[in-house]
Amino acid sequence: MSETEFQNEHAASAGSIRSVERALALVEIIASSGDKGSKPSDLVVASKLSKATVHRILVTLTGSGWIEFDEGRGAYFLGPPVVGFGMAAMDRHGIVEQARPHLERLAQVTGDTVYLSVMLDGRALCADRAAGSHPVRIVDPEIGDRRPLGSCAGSLALLAWMDDDSMAESLAAQMRERSDDYRVPERAALDELIEESRVRGYAEFANLQIPEIVGVGVPVRGASSQPVAALSIVGTHSRFQQPRLERIVEWLTEEAQSLSDELLSLNPRFSDTDIKRSLAS
Repeated sequence: MSETEFQNEHAASAGSIRSVERALALVEIIASSGDKGSKPSDLVVASKLSKATVHRILVTLTGSGWIEFDEGRGAYFLGPPVVGFGMAAMDRHGIVEQARPHLERLAQVTGDTVYLSVMLDGRALCADRAAGSHPVRIVDPEIGDRRPLGSCAGSLALLAWMDDDSMAESLAAQMRERSDDYRVPERAALDELIEESRVRGYAEFANLQIPEIVGVGVPVRGASSQPVAALSIVGTHSRFQQPRLERIVEWLTEEAQSLSDELLSLNPRFSDTDIKRSLAS
């Protein structure tokens, strides 16, 4: 092969790679738009590509089925193949695997015990935990323990950020099957905790099970912003004073948002149904 032929082939290859990168960028933009989809003009602005280039790539992606155009809404959405890829990845990298680095970072930076709670059949399941350098062993639930909603920081975070209809349904079912394994606040007190959590932006569960023990939790959101999991930290009251408490909440919120973004990038329709499937696999 002559030098000229080599340069021409290299240039063609580089152009093909750029086309792939641009196509993947558009798919990522469409995925991040969720249920509202992405209009062609939005894709041009977000990708910073020309209208002609965006149009050409969209035609190719639509032809392959990777994306779909909803004429009624004038927007593009992910097609079944891409959603299937995400679900396959989620099966291999379930929420426990996805959440593990987030738990470990929080345990390292806070020194306290960090929990991953998920919704499972109307209860909060302790799916995983990471112990810091100052863990509170006395309140450590075992992985696999299931607690009523509103009975600890993680389960309170799951409950407080449900939509009102889902919350009412969950509480009604819980009252019908109420367990005495853990002390759940009376309904009036629970309603107050829910309201306080929403106002503060995080759930706090203090002194209700064991004196001087405090837990704070935040939701991990799935599709339609519904909570599918929660990250929570438990420690002694002395370790949860301001300004440290504020910093703990910031760390929790950052990691919860990052985990949510990861889950939704794998499957934009991620919900508690996917939680059940990943835990069963």
